[in-house]
Amino acid sequence: MRLAEVAGMYGIGVLFDAVLNHKARADFSEEVKAVRIDPKDRNREIGGTGEEGIIAWTGYEFPGRKGVYSPLR
Repeated sequence: MRLAEVAGMYGIGVLFDAVLNHKARADFSEEVKAVRIDPKDRNREIGGTGEEGIIAWTGYEFPGRKGVYSPLR
């Protein structure tokens, strides 16, 4: 709270944007492109196969938006 107060004194607004547990709660799964990475160094690709199709829970319906926002697909 103090950070937002001090930022406001300088004309800066603070926006809190959190993605909580973003690996869960999608509406449906879909095929996406992915590369294998080293779990201990996420900046290093492993396997040498490049991109491959995987099934991931990344699809969202957003029926309440009625097309106002992009469908994220």
